[in-house]
Amino acid sequence: MEFDFSSTVEGAVHGIGFDIDDSTSNDKTFKIYGNENIDNLIIAYNNYNESNGSQHFKIRVGDYYTGNINNIFFVNTDDTDNPIAESYFKNIKVYNEEPTQAVQLFPNPASSFITIRLREEALEQVIIYNQLGKQVKRATTNQVDISNLTSSIYFAEITAQSGKTTVKKLIKN
Repeated sequence: MEFDFSSTVEGAVHGIGFDIDDSTSNDKTFKIYGNENIDNLIIAYNNYNESNGSQHFKIRVGDYYTGNINNIFFVNTDDTDNPIAESYFKNIKVYNEEPTQAVQLFPNPASSFITIRLREEALEQVIIYNQLGKQVKRATTNQVDISNLTSSIYFAEITAQSGKTTVKKLIKN
């Protein structure tokens, strides 16, 4: 899925997702922007900067969930007495693509070490975030020791020396 997003007024959560039953699900919602932390939202793309205006997002939905989907939904919540938050989505493209495997993270799930392999480029860094978006680990090598992390779901932001960034879901057991 690809789209352009902008907002002139930040609310609690601005996001996009898919559903099968005409109701939003936190675990199927990609949070793009917002000042509230809600459990189970997919926060790997929560990096919109209002001062930059419109920002392009490309999300490989299949890296987060698979299966049947019937609808796309948009989220714009503003938990105030006088809500004024705004979300603008445009140029939305939803499509299937074959996995390129340009970036591999394995084993996954993992308990002590993970290996990062980039097909065409050298690794610049790996930053691991917890489900709240807090950085818990940073490394500059292809082998990363995760033994000190608690069992949970994390997101590994993998940056190549070219600056290209990929986010992978990581399960620590």
